[in-house]
Amino acid sequence: MKKIGKGNLVLLALVLVMSLAFIWSKNYKEKTILFDDNIILPQLMSHFEQGETAEKLAAQIAQGDYSNIQGKWTTEEGVNCQIDGIRLLLGKREYYMVKGGYDEYGIPYIMTDDKHSAKLYFYPVGKPIPTLQEDGTVVVSDMADPSDTSKNRLLFAQTVLPSEQIKENVFHQKN
Repeated sequence: MKKIGKGNLVLLALVLVMSLAFIWSKNYKEKTILFDDNIILPQLMSHFEQGETAEKLAAQIAQGDYSNIQGKWTTEEGVNCQIDGIRLLLGKREYYMVKGGYDEYGIPYIMTDDKHSAKLYFYPVGKPIPTLQEDGTVVVSDMADPSDTSKNRLLFAQTVLPSEQIKENVFHQKN
């Protein structure tokens, strides 16, 4: 019977550890993003939660294709907005949507023709809205987000909002 040397045993253990780490990383992605001294974004996402449909929809919106968000949207407070082509009707205000991009949190946004107005952010199903905490930190998690993450949402905002303002201002699509 042949003996296994220490070097081969160490190599075998290293391969085993690397294999387990690779398998774990394929199933879960743990991200902690540090932006400034006071902004920490913890996220633990199963790769099953990252649906291709939501990602494709977000990419379409960032590229200027608004076909999937057409129609009427409403807040819990009863405020309505309507998207018709590239036109956004919000109360008595009328905006024309211009191709946007992605913000620092990876959220697609739409610019409007009014350079001084807020951005219109699109949050697909499962994507939490960044929430401003009382201590000034920004948290991205389902626990902090007061909106219904089982639905697509729109938020017209200039900055990260506290939980209560998100709850009042987030739009859900009417059926």
